[in-house]
Amino acid sequence: MKILFIISNLTFGGIQTQAMNIAAFFQKKGFEVHFLGFKKYDEQFVKALLEKNYTVDYWPYFGKPIGSIFQRFFRLTKLIWKVRQLKPTVLVPFHYKTCIEFGAISKWVGAKVCFFQIRRTLKKDSINTISTLEHRAYKNKPILVTNSKHAQVVFQEKVNPYGLTVHQIYNGLNLRPIDQSKNWKQHFNLESYDFVAVSLANFFIEKDYTTLLKAWQLFLTKTKANAVLCIGGIDGSNGNHLQRKDYENLVKELSIQNHVRFLGAVTQNLELITASNLGILSSTSEGLPNVVLEIMGVKRCFIGTKISGIQEAVGEGYPIPLFEVGDTQHLAILIEAVYDKKFDLSQINKYTEDRINSFFNLDRLGEDYYQLITQKQLSNRAI
Repeated sequence: MKILFIISNLTFGGIQTQAMNIAAFFQKKGFEVHFLGFKKYDEQFVKALLEKNYTVDYWPYFGKPIGSIFQRFFRLTKLIWKVRQLKPTVLVPFHYKTCIEFGAISKWVGAKVCFFQIRRTLKKDSINTISTLEHRAYKNKPILVTNSKHAQVVFQEKVNPYGLTVHQIYNGLNLRPIDQSKNWKQHFNLESYDFVAVSLANFFIEKDYTTLLKAWQLFLTKTKANAVLCIGGIDGSNGNHLQRKDYENLVKELSIQNHVRFLGAVTQNLELITASNLGILSSTSEGLPNVVLEIMGVKRCFIGTKISGIQEAVGEGYPIPLFEVGDTQHLAILIEAVYDKKFDLSQINKYTEDRINSFFNLDRLGEDYYQLITQKQLSNRAI
């Protein structure tokens, strides 16, 4: 049997990490694993997939914008023909638009099971709006999965008319071994700094680096700290939103060039977190961000925005408060508090270890997906 993971960008990121975690479980179950991407292509990421004996296809034609109805019809027809050649048993698309498209054509490509991966809350104004393609996708009875409870509630409201159930499965945290004998601060050329903060998030419209950079300036101005903020990420696809060059210009405007580094794509993400004192995620919308789990898993302090996805990741009892969207003052205060060691790191580590073991178990992630496929296949046989 073949399981096909469809992700827009063949690059390192939170969605890609979870896709690889699920893929590893199914490979152990005897599935042939295949990855398909349409937009961005990163050689290092593809190399990592190939090293795991996964098959990879990159079809940039399907990542291009489409216009007329005729172009859309031709695109779908071509997509059906090409996917049929892969002979997938299970489809696992990520991103809502991709889920809709593959959900609509799932039966025509010969797949027995199609998942929907909802990684962030749908907009309220889209709940009661159903496109023709969405209608076709839901009629094909896909398996609907969210990685957060807040997204599950909203999405369930949208699909109720189709008699579908939205399943909630938390991300699984896969902390690969880190060479503890190596000086990672030296490796990343950070030894000259007394305090290192990291923010690992690609430059998508939801990521709020403006608030982070302004708060970082306030922190530096007040403390005169010998500190650096390392930003790891690449430009997001589509949309008229701020990209890396815009944030680089903001850094110059704030006169903090000597205290901010843009690292681009970071393949050694866990090692960089290990070399830091603090991880930060400033965002306006999240499903359940994998980077938060990684920061907690590596046992570093975390500061994040007070939004549903981050709140659900850290839990109600997390010792470090969250800050409201756009609140640069509060974020700067929290950074200073971590810098001054006002939070008990041992208490934080105990809390995060218990939470990860309880909710973000990697084996349970794979087993939950496998059980949903088994139940779907049994249901299909009964019909």
